[in-house]
Amino acid sequence: MKKRKPLSELESLKAIKKCQRQQYYENNKEKILKSAKEYRKNNKEKVTKSAKEYKENNKEKILKSAKEYRKNNKEKIAKIGKKYYENNKDKITKYAKEYGENNKEKIKRFQKKYRKNNKDKITKYHKEHYKNNKEKIAKQVKEYRENNREKIKKYHKKYGKNNKDKITKYAKEYRENNREKIRRIQKEHYQKNKDKITKTGKEHYQKNKDKITKTHKKYRENNKEKIKTIQKEYYENNKEKVNQYVLKRLKTDAKFKLLVNLRQRVRIALNDYSKTGKIRKSSYYGIDYTKIIEKLGKPPKTPYQVHHIVPLCCYNFNNLESIKKAFAPDNHSYVGIKEHRLIHSELIKSGVQ
Repeated sequence: MKKRKPLSELESLKAIKKCQRQQYYENNKEKILKSAKEYRKNNKEKVTKSAKEYKENNKEKILKSAKEYRKNNKEKIAKIGKKYYENNKDKITKYAKEYGENNKEKIKRFQKKYRKNNKDKITKYHKEHYKNNKEKIAKQVKEYRENNREKIKKYHKKYGKNNKDKITKYAKEYRENNREKIRRIQKEHYQKNKDKITKTGKEHYQKNKDKITKTHKKYRENNKEKIKTIQKEYYENNKEKVNQYVLKRLKTDAKFKLLVNLRQRVRIALNDYSKTGKIRKSSYYGIDYTKIIEKLGKPPKTPYQVHHIVPLCCYNFNNLESIKKAFAPDNHSYVGIKEHRLIHSELIKSGVQ
């Protein structure tokens, strides 16, 4: 064992004085604290100035000391902090609110800087906290949303207006990187809330019919190629599903069946009687299926076919106005299948077709 180096005379005196000071402090704690408090009260400016100067000249030393102290006294600090908060709740809340209102920009700058420098730390903390408090957080969020609906709505509207490009960019990137996840969540949510979603969707559509129609029309006009590609890809990957859906709808939806038949008839007529065939949308030729269906009205219960009062072969299908007249709503009517076949046979005999 090493021999301890004897202290010099000066060091011995220092050690003795330190012990004496400590002993004096222990014996006169209340008196010293009271005296210090009074001195600070009577010399506020001087104390503040002195403290400021000391902080400026000893930043690193103070930070290091504070860090070490916090590390070695975590529980003690937490306990003191908790106790102080419980005894001064209103005072702390009031001060925090006032400080927040008076230092908005400063707080924003600090938070932004802190988040930037501690991304991983913050993410890790939030994940752990959420994992350990899932139910509690869900309950709090639900309660807050219910009690602050208007406030939340107003905030989102304002934020969306001021950050359009940022939101669009983030949403686009997120969708591209999380397609499968989004689909899975949407599917699960829809299955759990089918009736509610259907009801809400219908109500929303009825309230905003014109707006929705206008938005959809505008989107279709600006994204023709994109929509075509998506529809083509979907059909290629889901042929059976699409065919089954169409067959089922043809059996159950009379209007849909009528629309399909009318579209087929237009395509066949243009391919048979025009030089180019059907190369454009029906609206280009002036054909309005909605008006035709409205004019025809409810389909009869007995087997029927849609009859063209003036036969299609009587029109010039290389002329737009003539095509429009051929498929005008007034040129359509319901006729029984047998009757329609007889009319068709008579036309063939007379050489019209």
